[in-house]
Amino acid sequence: MSVDERLVQSVLAREVRPLELPHAEVYRGLVRGNLRSVIRNAFPVTIEVEGDEAFDARVEDFLEAGGPTTSLYRDIPGDVVDWALESGQPLADLMHYEWLELVAARHPADLDALADTDVEGVRLNPTLQFGMYQRQVHLLSAKRPELPEEPSPVVYLVWRRPRTDELAFHRIGLLLARALAYAQVHGGERSSLIDRLMDDHPELDRDAIVERLGETLDALAERDGIL
Repeated sequence: MSVDERLVQSVLAREVRPLELPHAEVYRGLVRGNLRSVIRNAFPVTIEVEGDEAFDARVEDFLEAGGPTTSLYRDIPGDVVDWALESGQPLADLMHYEWLELVAARHPADLDALADTDVEGVRLNPTLQFGMYQRQVHLLSAKRPELPEEPSPVVYLVWRRPRTDELAFHRIGLLLARALAYAQVHGGERSSLIDRLMDDHPELDRDAIVERLGETLDALAERDGIL
């Protein structure tokens, strides 16, 4: 095992391991401190719900399981979320929701410029993120640390609004989420989105789909989810 590999193992291990390298313990402390800060800053609500001690133990578990796959600090919370989902952590859904908020908040798109330009068809806010959850994760808090699961999963749309940089969200069903995911990649008029849904699900009532999709698109446009 190379010196670098041993040093990485020393940093990630829960317990300090003797390592005959100059300042190895100092390096371990600095790196672990930076990792904890980056991770804690990304999940304030999760910390509020489960408490500092439980969250710090979760971070220790993440590091011992192998830690981040990236050296970019900004992307490390995404690794934590992937690990939390794969390992079935109890608040993985909330952590994923908070990660989507962070991704939307720091998306580089110039929303003010986009908001001032007209475009044909449905143009989703480029910061818009999709997440699917079995419970109302936006309601989780220290006062409401547990919520019952809903009968079926619901898709959350999370985005950043132009001019104010306010974060917003909207809940929709899986069917409408498919239409919006298509619009995010391909654009298109409302009618083309309806046609695509009907092609995939000919058993649906077209008039009902027109009404439901129209209501959703109007609600998104009112709060800059569509620009």
